[in-house]
Amino acid sequence: MAEDVKYYPQSEGVRKLGLSAGVQDATLRAAQKLERDARSIAPKAEYTVSPARIASGRHNELRAGAIVSDTMKSSEGARKQSLKNAIRRGQQ
Repeated sequence: MAEDVKYYPQSEGVRKLGLSAGVQDATLRAAQKLERDARSIAPKAEYTVSPARIASGRHNELRAGAIVSDTMKSSEGARKQSLKNAIRRGQQ
């Protein structure tokens, strides 16, 4: 039988991880992959990737993140659909 394991939350460690450069780099790389996937679906669309701070955690602290956005307003529906398709493709 497995021994009882006691768990003690280490919120400060999770907070430091969320603020770390490593997590920022990982989210930026994930956003860049999403941008490449969206471009492969809709090559005429224009997307940008930007590092960002995202509110997260119990106290809504700003943590490492990234944003993918389209830069053109025409054909808005098609580009948004391309982003959604790229996200779905990445989840499979």
